[in-house]
Amino acid sequence: MVMREATAMLSQLRLHAHRPVYTEEFEAPFLAATREFYTREAADFIAYNSSPEFLQKAESRIREEARRVEEYLDPETTAPLRALMEDVWLGQHFKTLVYNPNSGCTHLFQADKIADLARMHRLFSSVPGALEEVRQVMKESITKYGEAIVRDPEKTRDPVTFVQNFLALKAKFDQIVVRAFAESKEAFGALVAAFENVLNKDTRAARFLSLYLDDLFRKSMRGLSEAEAEQKLDEVLVLFRYLRDKDIFEALYKQHLARRLLGGRSASEEEEKKMIVKLKAECGQQYTSKLEVMYRDMQASDDIMRQYHAREDLQRYDRQQIFTCMLSFNHP
Repeated sequence: MVMREATAMLSQLRLHAHRPVYTEEFEAPFLAATREFYTREAADFIAYNSSPEFLQKAESRIREEARRVEEYLDPETTAPLRALMEDVWLGQHFKTLVYNPNSGCTHLFQADKIADLARMHRLFSSVPGALEEVRQVMKESITKYGEAIVRDPEKTRDPVTFVQNFLALKAKFDQIVVRAFAESKEAFGALVAAFENVLNKDTRAARFLSLYLDDLFRKSMRGLSEAEAEQKLDEVLVLFRYLRDKDIFEALYKQHLARRLLGGRSASEEEEKKMIVKLKAECGQQYTSKLEVMYRDMQASDDIMRQYHAREDLQRYDRQQIFTCMLSFNHP
């Protein structure tokens, strides 16, 4: 109470003394002493504690000083004291915190430390250059994990396993960006850039993605609800967006689709159509025109089969023979 009255009196004196008495006689020496005290404390604390522990301490100290202003000091001190605390605790140490080999960002990403990453993102948001460092480490981590998938013979032997591993990696970092980085546009941009880079390091990515869809439509789609099937397609579509070899994917997907249609092996023709619609929305009418023709041919074959079945002498023809002829004519 006494402290509050004293600082209030100094603030009021400027109205009569025609000079900033509070700023000159109290605030300036107070800020200098505060900087000296916390500079020493922060340096000592970072030497013996992990990055998450340091950030917890920093957050606590920043809040304490904010309360001190509310309880004892002039509101004008709020901004300079906040800036001082952020500089002493964060601005001078953020690179050490980010690149700490045992507890920095690389470790936090690997261990899915969402709460610690969220605190780091929140505190660093007001520190120039700090979040750029965090995003750079995230890109490097995605690249490292992605290259491990590409180089692992066990994971590249099976296209389904290859794609599933990339989907799991994408889901991991999606959660970090959404839950820890508050869906930051810059963080999403870094994530996309990293996945585009690492996925296209393997020239087989387009073929593997088409084969994954082939397996999905022939086997994995069975028994899924409509919502679950939709989610599966959307997950694949995200990886498709990262592909640079979209023309290669289209050619392979057309082949795999034709085999499914000819053999009647698709678990869900409705989901097949949905996937074509999604590809069309991504790449335009021309990209999916041949795929759409296949479906029109299939519908035409169904109509012809119904007519043929009405004639006793042509019942020996089966759907595959008819549709094969139509595909040969339209897709030599």
